[in-house]
Amino acid sequence: MNKHLLTPRLILILKVLLTQNEPVSASTLADLTQISKRTLFREISGCNRLLQPFDLVLETKTGKGLWLLGSDHAKDTLKKVLDAQKSSYINKAQRQSMLMAELLKSKELVKLSSFSTLFDVSEGTISNDIDDFEAWFQRYNLIIERKPGVGVSVKGSEDDVRKAMTDFVHTQLDENNDWAFVIHANTSEALEHYFQSQEESSILNLLNKSILKKVIQALKHHANDILLLYAQSSIIGLIIHLTIALERLMKQEIITIEPSILNQLKDDEDFEMARRVSRIMEVEFNTPFPQAEVAYILMHLKGAKRRVLDQSSQALENLSKDAQIHSIVEVLISHFEAASGLILIDDQLQMGLMTHLRPTLTRLHYKLEIRNPLLDQIKKNYAQVFQWTKQAVQPMQENLKILLPDDEIGYLAIHFGAAIERAKSNVSEKPSLKVGVVCASGIGISSLLSTRIMNLFPQLKSVIPLSVDDTQQMMDVDLLISTLELHQLGRDFIFVHPLLLEEDIQKIQKAIGKIQPKNSAASSSFSLDDQLLHMANIQNTVLHAVAQLTITRIEPAHKKEVMIQSLCEHVFENADQQRIAFEDIMRRERMGSIVLEDAGIMLLHAKSKATKQFEFKLFLSDTPLTFLREANIKAIVFMLIQEHPLSVQTSLLSMINQSLIDDDRFIADIQSQHEGRIRESIQRLCQTWLTTQTKQHILG
Repeated sequence: MNKHLLTPRLILILKVLLTQNEPVSASTLADLTQISKRTLFREISGCNRLLQPFDLVLETKTGKGLWLLGSDHAKDTLKKVLDAQKSSYINKAQRQSMLMAELLKSKELVKLSSFSTLFDVSEGTISNDIDDFEAWFQRYNLIIERKPGVGVSVKGSEDDVRKAMTDFVHTQLDENNDWAFVIHANTSEALEHYFQSQEESSILNLLNKSILKKVIQALKHHANDILLLYAQSSIIGLIIHLTIALERLMKQEIITIEPSILNQLKDDEDFEMARRVSRIMEVEFNTPFPQAEVAYILMHLKGAKRRVLDQSSQALENLSKDAQIHSIVEVLISHFEAASGLILIDDQLQMGLMTHLRPTLTRLHYKLEIRNPLLDQIKKNYAQVFQWTKQAVQPMQENLKILLPDDEIGYLAIHFGAAIERAKSNVSEKPSLKVGVVCASGIGISSLLSTRIMNLFPQLKSVIPLSVDDTQQMMDVDLLISTLELHQLGRDFIFVHPLLLEEDIQKIQKAIGKIQPKNSAASSSFSLDDQLLHMANIQNTVLHAVAQLTITRIEPAHKKEVMIQSLCEHVFENADQQRIAFEDIMRRERMGSIVLEDAGIMLLHAKSKATKQFEFKLFLSDTPLTFLREANIKAIVFMLIQEHPLSVQTSLLSMINQSLIDDDRFIADIQSQHEGRIRESIQRLCQTWLTTQTKQHILG
């Protein structure tokens, strides 16, 4: 017998039957096992397939009852196997989890003595277990009703029961680190094998495996184009959602939805996609899906993560159409910069936040919860970034009248943390070692992990984020680092935590040492020529910044586009450069403007082919810029940098940007609009940066 397919209730039923010498009626057997007849017949469905290796058959006959047919030797063998299952429940946490699952599966009253027999502990222990986890049920508005001498049951709405069941399964995946395997299981067969191979005490057995298997196959065969749109973690979430929904529907447990919300969802552009998924399930299971069920499928899809983040200019323009998300991202970054004292000139941050906030707003609108298994590590390892993010979301919460849970804030903090890590990188020469990073936890985590590795190991030529589908690129890199187990690839890799723990750093260092010996040409030590070149880059960057700086007085235009076009004409004489610069700045502006209201400064910046190094200009106006809603903005800082800048160039401009927030003297000089004072301030900042960079380079 495959013990993995035995449920605790089926074990109990078989044990009782083994003690009976005569057929037992269904009512009597239900009483002996303290379950309902309905539950009894559900549990024994398909039982004979499991008993076949023992040469036993579970016979059922109307009017006579149920009995096990077979030799005494076969029954003794089965009894030994069933008795061996007791060891599955010796762990308190495991027992409590299984007890929670049993309560969630049945709304019927169940006697404590039934659970006592099931888990081989006293009724007092079962009662204490319920005391321990009762608060968890209350989080979902579920009440554990206790009737002395009768039993216990869970009371609450169908919506709340399903939310609890779904979160329960997801929590089990998180705690057992099973997401890594499930997300990487690219075939329906791999997913089926994973779920079928769970121990009988696994919380994943809360799912009906027969339904689960058919859901996976149906989606794979009839909705593969839909699956390709979403990240694999979201696909798993959809599978779990459908499996639970179908089993509840078959039990006539019907979910409801407010008519106003249903009508709103019917108008959604993805409603037909949800309807298509429901029709596939209707045909596969011969079970009608009410419109409320279709609506809940849609809410799941709207709250799901897309598979990839398209970084093309067309994708940026598509993202820019959502004015609400634009405004939210603009305010969010602005307040993060105010809280942290940093200015983050980072297109990847803009795109990452916009992509993340789309499903986030949907989840919050429909009160869908999100799980963040990395929250504790984020709070511990990135405590300051988490606090800055928590401050930054306050205006958004007030404006939208929402409350962001720490799980959501943690994900946003990952995006900001990745941007800060990218900003810290200031290594100009990269030897030839090429590293691939495979991460299944999303764009923000992947970026954070990649940039942390690059910063920790500057001898690397490049660190490339890879998806689980980039099999060929995984084979091509010199060193592969992954948050997933990748043994099926047939090549060496380093398995790490998504937030890169200290032991992970040591493993990577050791692997780099093996691939790139200390005496190799690709050593991290710079030759004398390299050091002199880097020193020259530092000095040339400062000289260029001071030499090309212009401070120009302007008459503000009434439209931002007209103003930016005018500024580009001031900066460049060549018409093609003017056009390219204008297009690049406008593309960046569509993701949100940066306005430092307290300082009275607007920052225009972008990467652009219009310049071969970088442009740093100041434009001053006697009157406020009328196209901005912020009052009294009379200065524009104009920055363009080449598409592939030297790290020293990025470092200098980032330092100037940060000074626009935290250097009171620099801010006061700009506000004075006195050209001499402004130039002196910029020279002072450049001198400080030059001294710091030179010392860091000399001292290593």
